Amino acid sequence: MARSRRARSGFASPLGLFRAELVGALLVALALIVVPFLLPLASVLADARDGIVGTLGVHVFTTTLLIALLGTLIALRYTFWLQDQARHICGALLLLVFSAGALGLWQPAQALGGVDLGEHSAGGDLGRALTDGAWATAAWLLTLPAGFALLWPATALRMLEALPGVLAAVAIVVWQGSAALARVGWRSLRLLFAGVLGASHARATAPVENGTPGDALANLDAYDEDELYEDEEYDELDELDDEALEPGPPARPHRKPAQMPMDLEHPVQEWRHSPDGWQLPPTSTLVANVDPPDTTAENDRRAELIVETLASFGVDARVTQINEGPTVTQFGVEPGWDVRTRTLLERDTSGQPLLDPDGQPRLREREVSRTRIRVNRITALGNDLALALATPALRIEAPVPGKSVVGIEVPNASARVVTLRSVMESAAFRKATAQQPLSIALGAGVSGDPVVADLATMPHLLIAGATGSGKSVCLNAIITCLLMNHSPEELRLILIDPKRVELTTFDRVPHLAFSKIVVDMDKVVGTLQAVIHEMESRYRRFAEAGVRNIARYNEQAEQLRLPYWVVVIDELADLMMAAPGQVEQQLVRLAQLARATGIHLVVATQRPSVDVVTGLIKANFPTRIAFAMSSQVDSRTVLDQGGAEKLLGRGDMLYVPTDAQKPVRLQGVYVSDAEIERVVAFWSDGRFGALVPEKHDDLLHAAERDLLAQEAAAEDADPMLTRALELAREHERMSTSMLQRRLRIGYPRAARVMDELETRGIVGPPDGPSSSRPVLLHDENAPEEADDELLLDKDDADAELDEPADQLGDGDEEELDEPDGESVAGGAGPRRRRLVPGPEAGGPRERHAMTRSRRGTRRPR
Repeated sequence: MARSRRARSGFASPLGLFRAELVGALLVALALIVVPFLLPLASVLADARDGIVGTLGVHVFTTTLLIALLGTLIALRYTFWLQDQARHICGALLLLVFSAGALGLWQPAQALGGVDLGEHSAGGDLGRALTDGAWATAAWLLTLPAGFALLWPATALRMLEALPGVLAAVAIVVWQGSAALARVGWRSLRLLFAGVLGASHARATAPVENGTPGDALANLDAYDEDELYEDEEYDELDELDDEALEPGPPARPHRKPAQMPMDLEHPVQEWRHSPDGWQLPPTSTLVANVDPPDTTAENDRRAELIVETLASFGVDARVTQINEGPTVTQFGVEPGWDVRTRTLLERDTSGQPLLDPDGQPRLREREVSRTRIRVNRITALGNDLALALATPALRIEAPVPGKSVVGIEVPNASARVVTLRSVMESAAFRKATAQQPLSIALGAGVSGDPVVADLATMPHLLIAGATGSGKSVCLNAIITCLLMNHSPEELRLILIDPKRVELTTFDRVPHLAFSKIVVDMDKVVGTLQAVIHEMESRYRRFAEAGVRNIARYNEQAEQLRLPYWVVVIDELADLMMAAPGQVEQQLVRLAQLARATGIHLVVATQRPSVDVVTGLIKANFPTRIAFAMSSQVDSRTVLDQGGAEKLLGRGDMLYVPTDAQKPVRLQGVYVSDAEIERVVAFWSDGRFGALVPEKHDDLLHAAERDLLAQEAAAEDADPMLTRALELAREHERMSTSMLQRRLRIGYPRAARVMDELETRGIVGPPDGPSSSRPVLLHDENAPEEADDELLLDKDDADAELDEPADQLGDGDEEELDEPDGESVAGGAGPRRRRLVPGPEAGGPRERHAMTRSRRGTRRPR
């Protein structure tokens, strides 16, 4: 069926050079060109030309150009651009009218065709009429501010507000009135454009809601027949069987990406596109790198100084490599030889010692052994080298991985900024982008070579560093790099920013999975739970499709491709303080299972202590970045070794990839706020409004409901609350310390249980100086007890034997006089006992308690 329809169109071609619209337009143009040669219309056309030139003047060329541009846009079906830019078009036309009036004041002594401009003016009769009379001149002068205000309304309003005093107030009133009239005119123009160009716009921009193949077939009538069947991807529609058209598992509707092909703000040579057809921000949005100065002489001087310093301490070495980086220069020092010699007396053949001209015995040195200089002899001289080089910090890498040298990293006199654009334009980044799904630019190494990593291979990244070391800049660079190379159909972002100031710049990009950036601490747990729900949903899809990861799934489901999700958390310490158990559990679960589903984590913290970066988190985040730390303890927490405390800050970092045993020193890329704002402004442009994928706020709401249900169920199922209710039935007064002793729980949990009892109306508020509360609940079926009896649990009574007497609560024990009893000393006297209920019998039984003597010993009575 598809091939027959294509055949009826008659002009389909894989190259698209012979479309029906183009052939028809060429035939009409050819007919119009031939008509003047067939009929005697030369004089008529000449008179018409002179009349148009006399009316418009030199603006006849501008008018011709505008008509040609309008015809081109209509022929290419870009009419929706005319609707979106109607305000700018009207402003440009008003400025064109103002220029026509200005040209009407000029009457040059020149002829254009058969028209004398000295009689008509350079702006023609129309331009001269604009300045003919006071009212016409006033109206003509108003076209300049009106056109400027339509093109740049914000700038015009600021200029009016800058006027002094009363003029500003009057100008604002006039502005508001003009704005009201402009809105009326704007609606009229919108209706005009919609009426004239609406049909073609509807055909050109109708989206394909192809959540399933059935949905795609249901929307085929929204497209033009000749245009629809020119694409090769619709050849497979004929082969869909009944099973393929049946609705599959619940899935989100996924639109076919379609974007306005023309970008008038950037040159054509700067256009970049993603594989799915979206236009990407041009590299000119970012700042270009500055060429570094020549420091060869300075590096040679420092290399000689290193050799001389080592030699002064008896270490033979030589500098074989000099790798200059943006922040530090690495000097590759090759250890020399430790030569041991022996002094010998020279003798002749007869064994007699030889003498020199002075009559002294001649001596010579003979080599006894030769061994390499030990590496630790060089590393032990780190402070001496720093003193000789006059540098505040110096790091020695012994040895450099893959090289037979010891690397001495010396800070440069002036650090060079590594821009994101310089890394993105490198060959290494282009190669990585072609092979890896989530390539990110990290920075430049000590040799100046760009370093590129793949977030999908990591698969999760842990970033730590002190305040001001470059941690937040690194996060911004990673997000900006992803935005520069991925469309919203390929990548979705979940940004968690407890600081509220670091990631809020990206709140307008269409890549956000949820409507807003998460800044409230009480919503973090629900957000992570929503990500877990998405992960589980993807695993169910993989099981139904018979695949193991997102790469294989996207290869099989071309029309239902799943985007990658990247969860960015700016400050982990704040989350661990708010909900340590839940956050750690959710992060570990995502880190363990989310890799195959295309969900990756980027977590940063400025407090890398063991209670924040726990063992479970470290075990599941193999890729780590450490910026400058305040102590070696923090460095060991993140990297399992020292070194980060010697970094210089301002982007200087140690990067530990998954396949490396030692960290690699890098200078991270720097992205300024202006660059971020330009990238965000590109993605938040109005022309992308109809193409933005829908948000996943339903997952967030469902996760929050689940968490509330789990919390309610946990409270209802608390066994301590049940036991507290039993105690409330047995006592007239209760206190928090009593719950601690009876239930054997800590104070925080006992206080929560007491608050819950008060909320349910079991106990009243505390009264008096003591913390005990009256019990409002009484069991009418319970047997009446004597005033001197306490109903205690057997196990609790046993536990109280070890409690000091000063910790007993009110009413916990009674003293009963027993005249026939004996005291500890053997004499008669009162005796203390407790009546406790047996666990199986209903009545109380006696149990003799133990008391403490004044010396602290415990003796039975």
